[in-house]
Formats: sequence, C-alpha cells, structure tokens
Amino acid sequence: MAIPLIILGSAAIAAMVVWLGKEKDDTFISTNVKQNYLRTDTDFSSPTQLLRYVTRTINAYIIPKCQHFKIGKSRNVENRILAHRTFKYKEMYLLVRSKNKVTIEQLEAHYNIYYSKHPKNDNLRGGSAGVCSDKDKYYYLYVITR
Repeated sequence: MAIPLIILGSAAIAAMVVWLGKEKDDTFISTNVKQNYLRTDTDFSSPTQLLRYVTRTINAYIIPKCQHFKIGKSRNVENRILAHRTFKYKEMYLLVRSKNKVTIEQLEAHYNIYYSKHPKNDNLRGGSAGVCSDKDKYYYLYVITR
C-alpha cells in the first residue's frame, strides 16, 4: 500500500510543479507584455502616418529606457515573449496589430533595416527567426527589450 501512495504523492508534486510553472509564466507575461502603445493598422489614414507613429514610439519611449532591443513579429505573443526570456529579454512592447500578415512582415523588414546600425539593436539580420504561429486573429509588430 505504501508504494501506490508514494506514486500518487510524486504525481501530485509533479502536477503542482507544472501548475506553479504555468502560473509563473502567466504572471511574467501579464507583467511584461506592454500594450500601452498598441495600435491597429487601420487606425492610421496612410502608411506614412503609421511609420511615423512607430518610429516616434520606438525613439521616444522604448529605446531611451533599454540597454538592448530586438524588433520582431508574432501571432502568438505569449509564446514569443517566453522564447525571448531565455535570452534575458524581459519587456515586450506591442506596437501594431493587423489581420494582414504582409503588413506586419513589411513593417518588421522596414524597421530591421532602419535600426540595423543602432548600437542598442540586437537583431543580427532582418526578419524573424521564428515562425509566426497562430494564437489569435492578429499579427503583431513588437519591440522586446533587455
């Protein structure tokens, strides 16, 4: 009878560790995904207006408070920030969301070129390393910082 109790006890501990890890991830995500600068691409009357907004936001509000940054795209913000956390990136600023994948891909490509020589930029090349996996109906342009 003692062996089944040990097995049950081990299973309960393992389940609790998984649950606590998930709660820890959820807390990290809710604390570090910043949406205060998030706009939808359709909020702007022209592509130029959208580019001005993103450039001004990055230059005025994000770069001054970070040591390093990366620009990327995602369709699954939660998975993306957790993947970046491995590399000591902590805060993710969502800037633009769009239902149009091409819009976000073009914005990411533009900003990876635009900031390619910036001393705080950690992007080694233009474009994301990861797949834009599906979480919700939007694609996101983000800046992640450390």
